[in-house]
Amino acid sequence: MTRDDQNNSRTARSAQLHGALGLLEDLTVLGLTVAPLQPTAAMLGAGAEAGGVPPETARRVYEAMVAAAE
Repeated sequence: MTRDDQNNSRTARSAQLHGALGLLEDLTVLGLTVAPLQPTAAMLGAGAEAGGVPPETARRVYEAMVAAAE
């Protein structure tokens, strides 16, 4: 790969990254966020503690909320 090709590749990646960051900023302005489809163990622990429920119940609640948002 030539130096020009490397620079063009970096420029393209930079433009893509800039676009993605702009999209995330737009989501934030709308009061939205990006979250994983499946909760992490830490998320389940926090949800279980906050709701006073077992982690499996917290998982079902999380999954139901994600499904309702789709």
